[in-house]
Amino acid sequence: MAKLTAKKVVATKSAKPSIGEIACKAIKAGKTNQQALKEVKKAHPQAKTQLNSIAVYRSWARATNSRTPTNRQAAIKQGLVLDTPKRKLAKRTKKAAPKRTKKVTTGGQNIKELAAKRRANRAAKKTAHKGKAKKATKKTTPKRSPKKLIKKS
Repeated sequence: MAKLTAKKVVATKSAKPSIGEIACKAIKAGKTNQQALKEVKKAHPQAKTQLNSIAVYRSWARATNSRTPTNRQAAIKQGLVLDTPKRKLAKRTKKAAPKRTKKVTTGGQNIKELAAKRRANRAAKKTAHKGKAKKATKKTTPKRSPKKLIKKS
C-alpha cells in the first residue's frame, strides 16, 4: 500500500503477509495442500490461488528442506489417510480380498508341484539340446567385396 502525501508517494509494507509466505508457513507446520489453500483464502479472499500453486510451494520447500513432509505424509500424520497397504484395506471392507495360501491349486495340482515340473522340463530340454550334434554349416561369402559396393563420386 502507498500513502499519498503532499510532497511524494511513500511506499509502506502491508500488514498482510504474501500468499507464498502463508502457504510456506502452513506447509512447514505440517498441513496438507487443501488446508494451506484454506489459510491463503482466509488471508487473501480475492486470490486466485489453486492447489497446483500450493503444490509448487511444497516442492520448493522440499527442495530446500528434506524434512518438509509430502502432502500424503501430512495427511497421514493428521489421520486423514490410512497408512496401510491396499490388501489390508480390502480386509477391513465388506468385500475382503481372498487371501492366497500356499496350497492354491490349478487343475488339481499344487503350484509348487507345477513349478517343479516346469524346472524338470527345462532341464531335460537343455540336456537333450546339448546331446544333439551341430549341423555343419558352410560359410557363404558375399558375391561382391565391400570395396566394390562403395560408389565413387
